[in-house]
Amino acid sequence: MKKIHIIYNPKAGKSHRLDELAIALLMRGMAVSIYPTKKKGDAEEQAYIQCNAREMDALISFGGDGTLNEIVNGVMRSDQRIPVAVFSAGTVNDFANFLQMPKEPEEFADMLVDFRCQPTDVGRINDRYFINVFSCGVVSTVAHKTDRQLKSVLGPLAYYLEGLRELTTQGLTGRQIYIKSERYLYNGEYYLCLISNSSSIGGFSQMAPQASVNDGRFNCMLIKKAPAAEVIDIVTKLLQGKHIMNDYVVYFETRKIHVETEDELDVDGELFNKGPIEIEVMPGGFDMIYPVIDESS
Repeated sequence: MKKIHIIYNPKAGKSHRLDELAIALLMRGMAVSIYPTKKKGDAEEQAYIQCNAREMDALISFGGDGTLNEIVNGVMRSDQRIPVAVFSAGTVNDFANFLQMPKEPEEFADMLVDFRCQPTDVGRINDRYFINVFSCGVVSTVAHKTDRQLKSVLGPLAYYLEGLRELTTQGLTGRQIYIKSERYLYNGEYYLCLISNSSSIGGFSQMAPQASVNDGRFNCMLIKKAPAAEVIDIVTKLLQGKHIMNDYVVYFETRKIHVETEDELDVDGELFNKGPIEIEVMPGGFDMIYPVIDESS
C-alpha cells in the first residue's frame, strides 16, 4: 500500500478540491495523510520531517508555486529524499502547468497508482533551492503587487495586466544589473532577468521557450533597456515565444551564473534576500512525479 502525504496550503485558490483528491487516492488503495500549513516555512519543515521519517512513498504539494518551493527546500536539505507531485491549487501554478500535471483529482490519482520518479533539474541559489525560476527587474515583483482578489478572478491575466502597468509606468527608466556566466557577461541597464528551469513563468507558457527540466542547464533571458517601441514589440510577442528574437533580448543557456543587482529578487514567486548571488543547476537532483512531457509541443 502506497503512503501519500499531502502538504496543503489552506490559502490556495482551489482548496475545495482537497477532499476530492484525498478520496480519489483512498479509492485506489492508498493511505493518505494531510498536513495543513499555518505560516510561511511550514511546508518546508513538514517536507523535511517526512523525508527523514522515511515512511512515505510520495509527497503532494497542494498549493501554488510558493508551496512547492518550500517543499523542494525541505526535501533537498533532508537525508532521505521522497518524490514529489504537485496538484495545481494556486492562481498560476507555472511549474505544474509546464509538467502537464492532471488538473482533475481522479486523473491525478490514476497517475500515482504506478508512478515512476522523474529525475528533474533543480537550482541552487546560495544556500537555497528553486525548481522553476529566479527573476529580478521591473516586472519580477508583479506577483507580490497584484491584488489577491484580482488574481482569483482573472488568474494569469491579472499578472499580465499588472506587468503591462509596471512596464509603462516604471520600465522605461531601467535598472542596473551585472551578470557573468560561462558564455555571457553584461553590466548595464535592464528591465527583466529570468533564470529558468521551465518555459512557464507568470502565466506565460512560452516565456523561456527552449527550457527543459532535464537537460542539465538553465535558460536565461535578459531584457535590456530599450526604446518604447521595442518594449511594445517584446510584450506583444510573449504569447508566441517570439520575444527572444528581439535585438534587446538576450537568451542563452548556462549551468552556473553570478548576478548582482539592487532590485528585489524573486524565487519561484517568493521574495528572496538582496545581494550578490551564485546560481547553479543540479542536474537530475530532484525526483518529481509527472506525466511524460512532450516538450516539442
